[in-house]
Amino acid sequence: MSIRTKILFIILLLSIPPILFLRISGMHSLDILVSQVQTRTSNLLMNNQSQSLQRIVEDHARLLKRERQLISAALDVLVTKTAKALDIEYFSKVLSLQSQKSDSQIHGSMHGHMMHKKNGAFLFSPTPAIKNSLAIIPPIMRNFSNKYSDLILWQEILLADDTQIFYSTDQTNGTAMPPLINSTMAKEKGSSAVWSVPMHDKRFNASIFTASQSIILSNGAIVGTATIAIPVKTLLRDPGHLSAISDNTISYIIKADAQEKTLIILAKRNMGEKEGKWFTVPKDMLNVPEGTIVHISKDILNGKSGSWVTEINGKKHLATYASFGIDNSALLITVPIADIIRAASKEKEVVHSLFSKQLSISQYLFGITLFFVCIAAAYFSHSLSKNIYKLVQGVRQIAKGDFSIRIANVGKDEIGELGAALNEMIPALEENVQLKTSLQLASEVQQRLLPQKAPQQASYDIAGASYYCAGTGGDYFDFISPCVPKKSSGLLMAVGDVVGHGIPAALLMATARAYLRSSANHDISLSKITQMANDLVVCDTYGTGQFMTLFLSSLDTLHNTFTWTRAGHDAAIIYRRQQASFEEVKGKGATALGVTSNAEYTENAISIHQGDILVIATDGIWECTAPDGTMFGKERMRNIIEQSKELSSQQIIDTLYIAALGYTEQSSLEDDFTCIVIQRKENL
Repeated sequence: MSIRTKILFIILLLSIPPILFLRISGMHSLDILVSQVQTRTSNLLMNNQSQSLQRIVEDHARLLKRERQLISAALDVLVTKTAKALDIEYFSKVLSLQSQKSDSQIHGSMHGHMMHKKNGAFLFSPTPAIKNSLAIIPPIMRNFSNKYSDLILWQEILLADDTQIFYSTDQTNGTAMPPLINSTMAKEKGSSAVWSVPMHDKRFNASIFTASQSIILSNGAIVGTATIAIPVKTLLRDPGHLSAISDNTISYIIKADAQEKTLIILAKRNMGEKEGKWFTVPKDMLNVPEGTIVHISKDILNGKSGSWVTEINGKKHLATYASFGIDNSALLITVPIADIIRAASKEKEVVHSLFSKQLSISQYLFGITLFFVCIAAAYFSHSLSKNIYKLVQGVRQIAKGDFSIRIANVGKDEIGELGAALNEMIPALEENVQLKTSLQLASEVQQRLLPQKAPQQASYDIAGASYYCAGTGGDYFDFISPCVPKKSSGLLMAVGDVVGHGIPAALLMATARAYLRSSANHDISLSKITQMANDLVVCDTYGTGQFMTLFLSSLDTLHNTFTWTRAGHDAAIIYRRQQASFEEVKGKGATALGVTSNAEYTENAISIHQGDILVIATDGIWECTAPDGTMFGKERMRNIIEQSKELSSQQIIDTLYIAALGYTEQSSLEDDFTCIVIQRKENL
């Protein structure tokens, strides 16, 4: 963004805020007012609907209890009349006939005879001889059905000898056959009615309650069970105005399971489906949060009613419930919160439309004012930015390398002072650019001093590399033998580390390299080469505090012998593949190059076996630190070498460097890192 544009924006920011403040404050006040109206309306609707739904579920629960009492009393009359109609001779006859047959004969006869229909009732008995004696029962059932035709769906009497009498209130339904004996009817024995939770009757495709009561003779003998089925829709009628609240209102009959902490759906009615007809959803769980389940279950188990705002299938609902005392079951009605507060949203829209008309007028005024302000701001920004533009053009020329330019005629204010400062800075900047170019050239020269490729050996894989933390550095490695021919089979290698970084370290590294190569030109031992190089380096570094560590080695590829001498350098390490262990290639060392003259250095030697990996490195890797200050360490380096034993020598060096960078979480290491890796190939 240009200076002119910035000045334009500054002027606009100073002039527009008063106008903008009025508009924003008006919009903010509108939002607050609308939000308050919506919130208060929503709370009022929620309270009203919660109370209304609570009354509905409680009224249904009370109505169901009264209906249960009425139906239980009617069932007791049916049982009493049936008991009087069954005399003791009938059961004596039944028992005498059963005693003449084995169980297999009785059950065989049960499956072998057809069911008969008498007086509108279906009658089945395993004892055909007594079927005529039961003709007194269907009239009782017919009278009962006529009296309670609005309540009862069907009746069933199941006697002790497996005789079954079934009577359907809807005599026009010819397919309404009774179930098989011992199918779904309750068998609880007691002198009072036992009610079941809602179940699904497949014959009539209806959700039903069942009430069962034992048939007890005057002598106390229990001779059977009478069961009546009552449609759920008969006991729990739609109050009519639930659909007015929301088309998404759903009524459930649920059962609380205290041990499993679940709410089982026994029956469900949706206002928008099947005209609100009850239907059963066997063993389906109500998908609500566990906390809501625990709260509702506790209330149902204690026979309480209540309301609760909860999530059902990911959407907020208002849930009201009341227990009706049948096996921990209750009526639950849910309504989406969004449907309840829909009226509040409409109120928000009405208020918002009124204020929008007023704000639209201020919007036109705001646009006109903004137009004139922009014109004025553009004029003032141009007059203020032209001198700054001259400065920008001058800086761009300097960036292109034109150091002859000078900035003039930019005024006598602060901008003029900035132009004068830039003119003073140009010569120093030119000098710094030249210095940077020289440093880049020095870095390229130093890289050329390092080996460009490793020596090729049939039985060995050798690689080396240096990574500098700055453009130039003091680390050094060299493969000397290819450059200095010798009669022996030895391959001369060196790894060194000059104290410090940058140009001073790079100069000493280049000097030491020249001394080493010059000394190695003589056919002398490693210790003599090191001693000669040290005496030459001391002459250059005496009194400066500079020195260089050195690890000078020779690899005899014919006899597989590795000889070395150390001048203050850290020991190398060798991984013995056959033993899967590490050894330090340390030996007896001496002082670093450049510390003192007449130093003596000792040669050491080891054998290299097939598969062994020898690593010579500088301290730049194991002394690098993580962000928390912990060092990389030699142990971590050994682990990486062992894990990379199947890689080539160059790949091992790359792996070590990448691991160190990842450990420090930096783009480069804090110190230079140099490494030579020697692997003796297997099976050669």
